[in-house]
Amino acid sequence: MKQGTLSKVERGELPYNQDFLERVALAYGCEPEDLLSVNPLKPDPLRLVVSDLRKAPADVRARAINVLEALLKAG
Repeated sequence: MKQGTLSKVERGELPYNQDFLERVALAYGCEPEDLLSVNPLKPDPLRLVVSDLRKAPADVRARAINVLEALLKAG
């Protein structure tokens, strides 16, 4: 990706496609849909947690889900 390409896309001066979104997402370590739905100036705690869980080992994810389910049942 050339320098300034992302900036041009952000300003609406250059169109983007799925391939572009996937390459940028890979570079930023996120999902392509995150590039379209997340406001980087206003972090969403739920998205941050989900992002962390995606990166966590399977056993940690399983424990986290068990804790969350217990909290939701407790009300």
